[in-house]
Amino acid sequence: MDFGKILEEWDSEHQGATDTGRSFSDDQYIPTATELKRMNPQRTLDLHGYTAEEAKTFVFDFLKSSYRSGLFKVMIIHGKGYHSKGGRPVLQKVVYECLDASPYAGKRGTPPRELGGSGAVWIAIKKPAK
Repeated sequence: MDFGKILEEWDSEHQGATDTGRSFSDDQYIPTATELKRMNPQRTLDLHGYTAEEAKTFVFDFLKSSYRSGLFKVMIIHGKGYHSKGGRPVLQKVVYECLDASPYAGKRGTPPRELGGSGAVWIAIKKPAK
């Protein structure tokens, strides 16, 4: 999916744009889709070396903590599975299942190669509903 399209959808879900192009919710600054696109992840979780069960706990805690901290964009490094038994990625599947189940995970996508590429995922953290 096109990264720009994902961000436009995210931006449209966060209503309240002002004349300056920035969105606000109860005095809380929310970046526009363009700002979010340019933003580096504010926090990263690296799951290399962890089991699937450990990863589940870490991912849910990471997303909840990021939400409570007021972050907008985070990244989870799950690796490409090169060292997994059978050569199949285990953690990638676990991460995406957690993202689907989490009330804090919004739009997501693959970061650029220099930030992990297909071995990672960026996530826009959902903001509280008004």
